[in-house]
Amino acid sequence: MNSELNIVFIGCGNIAKAMVKGIVKSKIMPCKNICIYDRHYEKTADLSAEMNVSAAKELGEVLHALKKADFVFVCVKPDALKKAADQIKDSIKEGAVIVSPAAGVSVEKLNEYFESSNTVRIMPNIAISVMRGITMICENESIDVEKMDSLKKVISSFGDIWVGNEKHVDAFTALAGSSPAMIFMLIEAMADAAVYLGIKRSDAYNIAAKAVEGSAGMLIESQSHPAVLKDGVCSPSGTTIEMCAVLENESFRSAVMKAIIACADKCKKLG
Repeated sequence: MNSELNIVFIGCGNIAKAMVKGIVKSKIMPCKNICIYDRHYEKTADLSAEMNVSAAKELGEVLHALKKADFVFVCVKPDALKKAADQIKDSIKEGAVIVSPAAGVSVEKLNEYFESSNTVRIMPNIAISVMRGITMICENESIDVEKMDSLKKVISSFGDIWVGNEKHVDAFTALAGSSPAMIFMLIEAMADAAVYLGIKRSDAYNIAAKAVEGSAGMLIESQSHPAVLKDGVCSPSGTTIEMCAVLENESFRSAVMKAIIACADKCKKLG
């Protein structure tokens, strides 16, 4: 990757911090080429010290940095995006790619807000903070191939990528962006049951997390259908099929499907 590329992050929440850390740890570009800004400077100060990246203290400083930035990651909440665009759009250099992870804000809206066709929607999930996440990229044919390839390299530095059509971004948000909360609830419930059965809580959390991690690893490596792997664990009249029967009786699968569909519907309403 071109070591002369520059990136500016507007907003420094958990997702932005995870992206910055991933980029720095991957060493795909010099730390000095990354500038972070948040209206609450304390959010950026610690990250700047930890990752040795530049932190703009005031809006004027980041406006200056934007004049040479090749990629601008605008990591603010959907309802704050228009205001952020109004503050920075005149300082963004011509040809720069504007990247937004805001849920429910379409490329059409991004183009309108920033008065630019060089906008890209992405949707990361929080697991990028441990370099195990996946990020959806909605390709924009208005951006040349070289710039898109550079952007993909930046994003793949903190996890896997999936390039898809924008019409699927709400489904992806529910499936990958929001689902970690559901998985954490599952692990918590598993651990609660283990504590009830006598296992120490700290051990229960770790065992449950490892069970989920290992199961996901098996699915990814084998590329088998989940039902095939499930059947491989269930012996006739055994303990595992007893557990599965309870989950079926409690409409486990239906509840998961309804939750993901409701989340996707909520994303649509945000736009």
